[in-house]
Amino acid sequence: MLLTAHMTALARFTGRRRFLAGLVCNGRPEVRGGDQVAGMFLNTVPFGVCVRGSWRQLIRAVYEEEVALWPHRRFPLPAMQQRWGGSHRLLPAMFSYQNFHVLDHEMVDGEGIVKLLPLEFALQVTAEPAALVITGRTDQMSPDAIGLLADLHRQALEGLARDDIGRGPFPEGGDQ
Repeated sequence: MLLTAHMTALARFTGRRRFLAGLVCNGRPEVRGGDQVAGMFLNTVPFGVCVRGSWRQLIRAVYEEEVALWPHRRFPLPAMQQRWGGSHRLLPAMFSYQNFHVLDHEMVDGEGIVKLLPLEFALQVTAEPAALVITGRTDQMSPDAIGLLADLHRQALEGLARDDIGRGPFPEGGDQ
C-alpha cells in the first residue's frame, strides 16, 4: 500500500497516469544458507503502473505489477541504464521498502549512523519502521517541489488510511 501511495503521489506531481519509477528489490539467494551470504543484494528495477480507478483497483494493479517484475529483480540497473537509457536517466525516482526483520535493532547504534552517500536519483522515498523518508536532490529539484512531493505522499496515505477504497486517488479527474 505504501508503494501505491508513492505511485499516486508521483502521478499527481507529474500529471501523468503512467510512468516509470524505480523499485528497490531484494535479490538475496533464496536457498538454504542464503541469509549467511555476504554481499549487497539490493537492486533497483523499473516499476510502472497506470494510476487510475478506485484505490482497491490501484492497490491490485500495483500488487500485480510487483509480482510480474519479481523474476527480473536481479537484472542490474546499470546494465538496464546502458541498454535502454543511454545518456538519459532511465529512472528519476525510486521507492524502497526493506524490512530486515532479522536485524537486531538493539545492536545498531542508530544515533551514530551518518549517511553521507550521494543520492543516485532525483527523488528517493524510503519506508522506515516509523516514517516515510523523502529525499530529493536540490540540484535537480527545488526545495518547494520536494515539499510538494512530501505533501502529496501524505495526502495519498491519508486517503488510504480513511479507507476510501471505493473512491480513486483522483476524484476530481475521474478514471482518465
